[in-house]
Amino acid sequence: MTTLSQLAIVDLSSGEVLDTVEHGDRLRVTKKASVDKLMSQTKWGEGWQFVKLFSDNVRALEGKLSAGSMMIMFALAPCIAHRSNLVINGDSKAMNNDDIQNATGLSKKVVARYMTELVRADVLFRGCTGHSYKYFANPYIYCKGNAINDTLEEMFKDYPARLKNKAMLINGTSMITWGEDWSFTKLFTEYFRVADDKLSSGSVAIMFAIAPYVADGSNVLCKRGRVTEPLTPMDIEKITGISRKSIGKYIEELM
Repeated sequence: MTTLSQLAIVDLSSGEVLDTVEHGDRLRVTKKASVDKLMSQTKWGEGWQFVKLFSDNVRALEGKLSAGSMMIMFALAPCIAHRSNLVINGDSKAMNNDDIQNATGLSKKVVARYMTELVRADVLFRGCTGHSYKYFANPYIYCKGNAINDTLEEMFKDYPARLKNKAMLINGTSMITWGEDWSFTKLFTEYFRVADDKLSSGSVAIMFAIAPYVADGSNVLCKRGRVTEPLTPMDIEKITGISRKSIGKYIEELM
């Protein structure tokens, strides 16, 4: 009778004993083909920092924001702090309109107009501290991390009711992980910082607008997550309010 203490792993080409199997050991053999397949399925972007963009809630903003406001909303995504959703600069200090002006290349007057539009749409909360503002991003639209603090939740407590989303209103207070049941797109923040420097404001607005329409797994741009219904320039025109001619130019830039 063969016992476990007599088993060994042997190199058949040389006869060398590579290892032995002792009593109580557990040995599992995995074929190379299976290992290769497993390695190819490793999570994309694992270890990269990202912001969650809650797709359904962004779609609810369609037709309610100008292309300029959408561009700023997208540009601010990499600047969101963990848990608080405070919009911060590279020094981890609250970002003001001057910082946003520098980041976007827009004029001070235009930035002020778009930021006011975002505040009125409840995309941002504007808090006044002395003679300056602090901006906080709506965690129902996007957030960084799996939890938010109580102050942020209080700031936007009326937002689910505004969207008339009863499920969100109920689930928002009972979730262990913030947004755990909501569909979201990952925005990899380091890439967006690079893209912001290379793209026009219109292209950035388009990139943000189409993010909620990325299909899971394939990244095909489609309606309601259905690959059989691809997103067309006409759809993007309706979503963004940008003319189809300009959309063509911006799509070329993104490619």
